Amino acid sequence: MTKPFVPLVCFYILGIVAGEKWTHPIELIEFICFFLLVGFLISLLFNQKKISTVFSFLVFFILGSLMSSFSPLNEKLPASVLNFIGKRLLNIEGTICNLNYSDNYEKEINLSDCVIHFSNYNVSIPGKILLKIRYSLNSYDYGDRIRFWGTLRLPRNFSNPGGFDYVKYLRLDSIQVLCYLRDDRAVVKVAIKRLNPFILFVEKIRHTIRLFLNENIDFPQREILKALIIGDKYCVPKEIQRDFRKLGLSHLLVISGLHIGIIAFVSFVIIRACLRISTYILLHFQVSKIATFCSLFPILFYCLIAGFRLPTIRATIMVSVYIISLLLERKEDLLQTLAIAAFLILVVSPSSLFDVSFQLSLLLFFQ
Repeated sequence: MTKPFVPLVCFYILGIVAGEKWTHPIELIEFICFFLLVGFLISLLFNQKKISTVFSFLVFFILGSLMSSFSPLNEKLPASVLNFIGKRLLNIEGTICNLNYSDNYEKEINLSDCVIHFSNYNVSIPGKILLKIRYSLNSYDYGDRIRFWGTLRLPRNFSNPGGFDYVKYLRLDSIQVLCYLRDDRAVVKVAIKRLNPFILFVEKIRHTIRLFLNENIDFPQREILKALIIGDKYCVPKEIQRDFRKLGLSHLLVISGLHIGIIAFVSFVIIRACLRISTYILLHFQVSKIATFCSLFPILFYCLIAGFRLPTIRATIMVSVYIISLLLERKEDLLQTLAIAAFLILVVSPSSLFDVSFQLSLLLFFQ
């Protein structure tokens, strides 16, 4: 088989689809996967290539089903949380894991490790809460632990056939519950910066870039630059977003493979130009390969600066796999490279298979 990884990834994708449609106990799937893996190893031991190939396809299929079991799309809210949806004001506490800024004082905050406090007991909320504050004057940072009074709501879709599936869009980010606040006067910080120190360092760099743009670039150019550089697409005024949509260029405001590819190409050109200055390096090393390898680091750094969100991670994986294929001199085997990139993305996030941006990214490689 000249491209063995392509059919394996196809069976892995079929397993994800099957796992989303038909849910089974995880223990049963793990047992089947172990049984098939043993069969695969035995067939290899006895040099039964055809049988081992069939077993390998089945193993990847079951692995896909197993991975889809941990997808946010399959998470269910427990009855202990559903009982409090939309009924009364609750004392809620959570840690900020993502924060979207807007120029009109609106904020959208993703909260993890959320808890509902009662007088005698607490109730944990699985996944995340999307907190929307209409008029916010307080400043918040990644890792801040906040506490507030609010009413929990379930997200819902409009009833238009074929319309945008807002509920599914939120669930892909493990968000199943919403909370709306008119202002944040009653929001209290109970702890500061409790999460990953490395991510806190990256967030500090993002905040420095945000302040630099605010001080040196005029409106509305700075909002567009924020969207392109650090992924703050919510800063872009709605009028400008509408103009981009009319021109069919709204995808430019969302960091994707195009932006990662530009960073990789510009980095390659600059690094190669710097290396060519030295005659010794030109005579003793392959400058193009060194520049190609070094271009991996700027795109990884840019992925962090852009917010390390799932679409950016997917784009970074795809571009990185392609760069590695160039280093290994396998640039002609585009289909195999694409299969490896798709597999890595779907291992990180199996639910990405149902995301339109992931599907379009794959299709663009065939253009």
